Amino acid sequence: MRRDRLSRPLSQEIDLSGSDKTDLLQIVKPLPETRCTKSAQSFVLQFSIPARFAVVALVSMMLLIGCDDDSTVVAPYLGSRPLTILRVTQSSQPDIQWVGGRVAAVGVNRGSKPALDETLIWLATAAENTLDSPLRVGTHTDAARIISFGGTPVDSLDNNGVYTVWVAEADAFAAALDTTRIDPFALADSTVTLTYILRGRSSGDPNLDARFTVTRDQSLLQEVYTITWAPQDLAFRRLAINVGSGGSFSNHIWHVVVPDGQPDSILPPVTVGVPPPGTVEVQEWEGFGPANHVLWVHTSDWDGESFGLRTKGYAQFVIFANNFE
Repeated sequence: MRRDRLSRPLSQEIDLSGSDKTDLLQIVKPLPETRCTKSAQSFVLQFSIPARFAVVALVSMMLLIGCDDDSTVVAPYLGSRPLTILRVTQSSQPDIQWVGGRVAAVGVNRGSKPALDETLIWLATAAENTLDSPLRVGTHTDAARIISFGGTPVDSLDNNGVYTVWVAEADAFAAALDTTRIDPFALADSTVTLTYILRGRSSGDPNLDARFTVTRDQSLLQEVYTITWAPQDLAFRRLAINVGSGGSFSNHIWHVVVPDGQPDSILPPVTVGVPPPGTVEVQEWEGFGPANHVLWVHTSDWDGESFGLRTKGYAQFVIFANNFE
């Protein structure tokens, strides 16, 4: 008897002749609006179901239309995607990376404000929104436009300089970057301080008077470090970089040396990781880490063992850890 009852059609179990729709609708309407509840409400409006059968009707409808957790109706995305500057690399010619779409102008101003005035020093433009991210400062320079705004074009930016980098769609550029006249999503800017010359301290044999500079050229894909020193005609026999605060024959992250029997020949500039002509690479380049490093060199006058700061023929440059924070 129980089996027969369960196998009968739902229409025989529920009296569809009733007229009390209100109670069931009061159950359905407070639920989150989904494909399930919409269908259930439609079902209630088409058939008069007594309130006592509300639960049965809801469960039946969910089984019939296959409701699940993914059926919730999500409001459509409204509005355009805002421009956002993601990154400005540390370099004299930094890469500018942004998201939000193509633009008609990319510029750099001295100081903390994007503007088409005398502080403008670099600008790339297009007739329409066709400029893709990223762009590198110093390329595609629209020098005539910069001069027309009263600015002075440059191909590279200063170390420790404060700059505002910006990207603008065509309408924003035509409105002279006036934020009161443009869609706020059509302009993005970021103020940065460039520190591409590594902070450090030179020391060593006072008769050598070697003064070192290590420059970082960072792009979105890699970092290249270049070592220069003065006097520029001062040639060394060995160049090494180790972790620590003083020169050492251990913990090297790069090491090159001139073979025995050959004259001192290491001259600037030296690209870290690229052995200078006439040298042998003892330790391949491993890269800087978050620590102090020491770049050390010597001439043929070095005693071969002392790393004292006034040792004859020896010089070093301590590269501070805060360059890599």
